[in-house]
Amino acid sequence: MVASFFYSNADKWILTKLKMILGGRLRFLPAAGAHLDDKVLVSFWLSVSISNMVMV
Repeated sequence: MVASFFYSNADKWILTKLKMILGGRLRFLPAAGAHLDDKVLVSFWLSVSISNMVMV
């Protein structure tokens, strides 16, 4: 119920405009990404944590 509420609002406010920008016939938009090495993920999360501590 909650998910359908958010989807209907997202469709009304954002997705409809995006569909029209892309030609109006958009049915799905695939997205993909490559697997990141664990060392890259750890260094990313450490840098995010450190930057959040510095900002506080």
